[in-house]
Amino acid sequence: EAAQKDTSAKDLERATEKLKEIFLNNGLYNGDVKVYGERVKRVIGACEDKDGTLISAKKLHDDISSALGIRIGVPQYFRKGEVALFEASSLPMYSVDFATVGRCSGKESVTGDTAMSFESADGRFYSLISDGMGRGPLAHKVSNFTSEYFSSMLGSLLKKSTVFHLLNHILRSGEECPTTVDLFEFDLMNGDGVFYKCGAATSYVKRENSIFRI
Repeated sequence: EAAQKDTSAKDLERATEKLKEIFLNNGLYNGDVKVYGERVKRVIGACEDKDGTLISAKKLHDDISSALGIRIGVPQYFRKGEVALFEASSLPMYSVDFATVGRCSGKESVTGDTAMSFESADGRFYSLISDGMGRGPLAHKVSNFTSEYFSSMLGSLLKKSTVFHLLNHILRSGEECPTTVDLFEFDLMNGDGVFYKCGAATSYVKRENSIFRI
């Protein structure tokens, strides 16, 4: 973990040095710029710019995006005397389309499965399928609770192992009714994807003309 933090700090230092060079190339000589953050980057810059034309130039922000390899959101501008300042954060590089089809079994009026998708505040997309054991209203109640639980907990600072562990205790605290969890996490900032499967059936992933199982 210490080595990871050290690498991250060095990456931010290198990124900051790149942006200082970009500042100079865009005519911002009496200024400074710095990059913060790991997954979600924040760029803060300041320079002497009486009318704000240099620091608000589209080329400057295009160069910053290109150098960092990220999309930069619309900057916020501030002024302190003759010094102009801006602050901007990185935007997600990816978006996800999500669709689901459900069907009741037998003569039941409600399916025991619940499928949902949501995004967390830190730029992650989640899709989840929960299958409450059995069928009908009770199975649906448990699977729906499981889905709502994950949608509220996955944006927290808790580790995912802790989130799963807490769910297990909650479901066992009353009348026990097991449920499966099939969770897909996709990082909208860098494109990494992870599957978390607890008692769930096989997942099939289609990529172009190939299909593989998880």
